[in-house]
Amino acid sequence: MKSFLARAKASRDDTLIPMPVPELAAGEEDFTIYLRRPAVRDSDYASLASGAVERNLRLFIRCARDADGNRLVQDEELKELMRDGGAAEINSVAYRAAHLVAGLTVEEAVKN
Repeated sequence: MKSFLARAKASRDDTLIPMPVPELAAGEEDFTIYLRRPAVRDSDYASLASGAVERNLRLFIRCARDADGNRLVQDEELKELMRDGGAAEINSVAYRAAHLVAGLTVEEAVKN
């Protein structure tokens, strides 16, 4: 009989969720990032935030991937990401991403 932990690990969905990000295309025809559903440790990392914007960015940092599943942003880049002017645009992307990893469709995440 499988243990509870073995069953929980086997149920993990590592499917990457595509998310178009036209606001960051910078002249490219299109720009898509991919999202991995967060693990508990990612939610714990996000809960260390001092506010909603930082919480969204922390979760985004942990979930955002390229097409090969590699992280786009590392934990140590959080302060730079918040400080260097792009936080408003990045926050809207991070907000949409948080809705997608919560199980909403792209259309529902854009609407919200």
